[in-house]
Amino acid sequence: LVEMLGRLGNTVLVDQETAKGKLSSWFNELEVHSRFVVYLADADDDWQAQCVRQADCLLLLANAQEEPGTWPASACADASSALSRPRHLVLLHPHNLVTGAARRWLRMTPDIPHHHVRGSADVRRVARLLTGRSLGLVLSGGGARGFTQIGVVRALREAGLEIDCVGGTSIGAIIGAGVALEWSDEEMFDNYYRSFVSGRPLRDYTLPMVALTRGRRVAMLLREQFGARDITDLPLPYFCCSSNLSSGQLVTHRDGPLWLWLRASCAIPGVLPPVCHHGQVYVDGAVMNNLPTDIMHAQQPGDIAAVDIGADDALRTTLEEYYTPPWWKLIFDFKRNARPGIFDILIRSGMVNAEIASADRHHLAKLLLKPPVTDIGLLDWKSYERAVEVGYHYALRVIGGQRDRLHEQVPLRV
Repeated sequence: LVEMLGRLGNTVLVDQETAKGKLSSWFNELEVHSRFVVYLADADDDWQAQCVRQADCLLLLANAQEEPGTWPASACADASSALSRPRHLVLLHPHNLVTGAARRWLRMTPDIPHHHVRGSADVRRVARLLTGRSLGLVLSGGGARGFTQIGVVRALREAGLEIDCVGGTSIGAIIGAGVALEWSDEEMFDNYYRSFVSGRPLRDYTLPMVALTRGRRVAMLLREQFGARDITDLPLPYFCCSSNLSSGQLVTHRDGPLWLWLRASCAIPGVLPPVCHHGQVYVDGAVMNNLPTDIMHAQQPGDIAAVDIGADDALRTTLEEYYTPPWWKLIFDFKRNARPGIFDILIRSGMVNAEIASADRHHLAKLLLKPPVTDIGLLDWKSYERAVEVGYHYALRVIGGQRDRLHEQVPLRV
């Protein structure tokens, strides 16, 4: 960690032996002349308390293979504000990621950020997250237009911009899950093609008493794609959003079964049935927040790259009418694409309110990407490959001139 922080500015490591016998003036002088100071606490209670008094934020290093323990609160006994300071759980994995470790440890130290560390790349990410030099990626909903975000991710990677945390809504949440799983560009393309083009997720039509489809195919495809993973097991920090119709509030999911909350995040009202869980009713996050840059901003200081898939042009018609015509005329209108279908109307209705609010959240993104998607429909699954290419080439053009604007340094004592 000291090595990685040293690449961002002058960094000093202070352990008990180094600080032995030093007065407060020595610590003050050290912090004035150093950009980053890392205090290494050990089992000695007095030295732990000294480290806590000096630190701006606290890291608990834990072996992911061991049984979880509590935060060493005794070190905070004479520093009343210590436990209200930013705290992070850093899980060290000897080899591969230990499934379930984060959930076990977070039961002992709930409601704090956690980081999986398997090697130097993960330590670099932790250093960026701690110092406000991270890059958070926020992906919006937008039906089939959301596939452009696969191309955007590829362009970001090719430009050398490392994504440190990710969040999204609806199709953006699903694409973001692949990023958080560190799928390669090829895996992203193949996995989502298999699920959304070959898998035909909206083809299990039913009697529309709750929704037009049963939602079973979507749930099955999500379970096949993401398995039984918990959100806390994803290598990158991740969240997705759904709308709780029972409480009327947006819900941010940072733990729990990944496939389940992705199913809730994309539950377009009227198209897919809601997810009913513990007495609450959840639907598509785009109903309340289609571009959750505000959630990313509150969660993690640093730069934000946001992809906003506009849909204000999604419904157009040349018709002049106020009632549904006979069935034979409907068929004729659909054949010449003169009439929006019920799927298009429901998807657009579920987005329109939140989309107005999305414009107010644009300023939170240092890099705002709005791929040109006017010729791709919200349900145009067959345009998958073209959508990915549109997002890729558009993002390459925009990113080229903005890389130097990202990442400003801030001092920190850990």
